Amino acid sequence: MTAVKEAAREGVQILDAGLPFSPEDLAAFLVARPRSLERIVIHESARSYDGRTLKPLLKVLEHAAVKRELDAFHASGGQLVIPQ
Repeated sequence: MTAVKEAAREGVQILDAGLPFSPEDLAAFLVARPRSLERIVIHESARSYDGRTLKPLLKVLEHAAVKRELDAFHASGGQLVIPQ
């Protein structure tokens, strides 16, 4: 997940957290994620606050529907990488 415009490398899907969408949209994306998805990386650019977009992202990750899907992702062996 990023807010920096960049081309995706082969085998990588970029979710632009800079675009306007809701926590429910993120949860729906996670529900429909490909089973081959092994790792979600939060780019540092996606952490800054902007009220029109899916930010502050770290707070959005605690939204009930998103948290439920991230817990299921983790339980299936998936890894969430968040920069400190």
